[in-house]
Amino acid sequence: MARPLRGERGVGDFFQADLAEAARLKEKIDAVRPNGRRGIEHAVGIAVHPPTPQGGHDHIPTLRDAIEARRIVDMRYRTLDETRGRRIVRRLRLEFWWRAWTLTAWRELRSDFRVFRVERIENLEVTDRGFRDERGKSYKDYLDAAETPC
Repeated sequence: MARPLRGERGVGDFFQADLAEAARLKEKIDAVRPNGRRGIEHAVGIAVHPPTPQGGHDHIPTLRDAIEARRIVDMRYRTLDETRGRRIVRRLRLEFWWRAWTLTAWRELRSDFRVFRVERIENLEVTDRGFRDERGKSYKDYLDAAETPC
């Protein structure tokens, strides 16, 4: 599986000013960190893969807040076959893939990782339920599982 690009420099062209400023500060911090502490597993929870997104912008600030607060998210989601359902997830990471935002998360009901297209989220609520990292449920675990051949 390809690793996400570190697109901090392009963030300001597409997103909120505070996110662009955070990306600039992160670049500065990464520049002085030892090599062993740089890279995806030490990212702040957002990766960018430019250009213009298809939609879902109104959910981005709420999802960013949930990521930072480590809160479980309750959302109504519409799948590609137009099935609607409820998803209770531990949000792990927001990523921007050329034209679409995705949310990589641990889905509580299925006890597995899932990737959701943000523009297909119809409604979302950040719950009062927080969570701690658990072995096998982190973004690094997701990447490790994705790189393991079947």
